[in-house]
Amino acid sequence: MTKEQKEKIGHSSILLATNIPNLDISKLLNLIYLMDEVSVKERGIPFFGLSYQIWQSGPVNQELYIDLHNGAKFFSAYFMVRQTLNSPRIIALSKFKDDEFSDSDIDILERLSKKFKYISAKDLAVIAKRPCSLWYRKAKETGVLDLLNQGIANCSEIDLNLSDLLLGQEEKISSTKNIKNSKWFLKPFQKHIKFYQLGCYWHSRYQHIFLNS
Repeated sequence: MTKEQKEKIGHSSILLATNIPNLDISKLLNLIYLMDEVSVKERGIPFFGLSYQIWQSGPVNQELYIDLHNGAKFFSAYFMVRQTLNSPRIIALSKFKDDEFSDSDIDILERLSKKFKYISAKDLAVIAKRPCSLWYRKAKETGVLDLLNQGIANCSEIDLNLSDLLLGQEEKISSTKNIKNSKWFLKPFQKHIKFYQLGCYWHSRYQHIFLNS
C-alpha cells in the first residue's frame, strides 16, 4: 500500500467506525472492497486502488488483512483494534477529515456506510461473492471455486482485476479520460474493453441490498 492509500483507508475507517456500531475487522475488509467495486462500476476508477486476491472469505487485500490482525500499526494515527469477546472492533482515534476526498468519494462512503450499517460481515461476504460478482467469475474461471466453497482451501494468490468490472461499459472507461491524471487512477482502466453481457443472479435475500449501488 502507498502512503496515499493508507491515509485514505485511515480516514475512511474513521467515518465507517463512527457511523457503524461495533464495526469489526471482517466487516471493514468487506466494506473496503465493496467501496472499490462500487466506485469502479459508477465512476470507472477505484476508491482506494488496492489489489485483491481470491480468498474463501471473499476479495481480500493481503497486506491490509495482515496489518489489521496485528494491531493495525499502519493506521495507529486513525484508529485502533480493540479485542472483544466476539471479534476485534475498530475504534476511531480522531475525527474524520474530508480534505483528501472528492464530493463523489464522500457520496460513496456515506451511502455505503448507511446501506450496510446493520449488515453483518458474513452477509457482506455473500454479497461480494454473489454469482455475478468478479470474485465468483474469476474463482470459477481459475478452478478454485469448489476448493474454496468446500473449505479445502481458504485463500489463493489469484488476483482480481477490477477493470474487468467495466466489461461492456465503455462509456465509463471513456469518462476516465478527464481524470486519468488522478493519483487514484490505475493503468488497467485505460485499456479498451470489448462489449459482452453477463447474466447476473443472486439470492433474493441480498438482491435488494445491492441494487442501485
